[in-house]
Amino acid sequence: MHGMIGPIFGGVVGLIGISWVIFNFIKGRRLAIEAECALDTTFTVTCTKCKNTYEVAPRDFLKISNFKIQKNKYVRKGFIGYNTPLALQRFCPCPYCKRDELATFQDVDKVAAMDKEVALPIFIKYAAIGLLPPIIIMKILTKLF
Repeated sequence: MHGMIGPIFGGVVGLIGISWVIFNFIKGRRLAIEAECALDTTFTVTCTKCKNTYEVAPRDFLKISNFKIQKNKYVRKGFIGYNTPLALQRFCPCPYCKRDELATFQDVDKVAAMDKEVALPIFIKYAAIGLLPPIIIMKILTKLF
C-alpha cells in the first residue's frame, strides 16, 4: 500500500498539469483572437456563393457563430508537394447573401502577417506559461520519487 502513494500522487499531479496546459491553450487562443479583432484593418474577400467581392474586418470573420466550421481552409493548386496557399477560405458575413458564407480571401499574405505579428506572440507566451510549470514540477517529482 505504501508503494502506491507515489504513482497515485504522480497521476494527480499529471492530471492537474494537463488541465493547466489546456486552460492556458484556451486562454491564449481567446486573447489572440481578441487582439486580432481589435485591429483596424480590412481584407478583401469574394463570396463563394454569389461571387461578389467585399471588405471584412478581423472581428467579422473571427467572431462567427460556433455552429459554423471555423477551420481555415487553404486551397492549393499545382504540382504534388506544392504547399504555397493560393487562397484562404473562411466563413464571413456576406452583405449580398445576408448571411455567413464561405469567402475566399484575396490577400492571404496580409492575413498570415497579421497572425504572425499579433496572435503568435500571445500564443507563444501562454504556451510557455502552460508548459513550463508542469515540466518543472514533474522534473522535481521524478527526483523525489
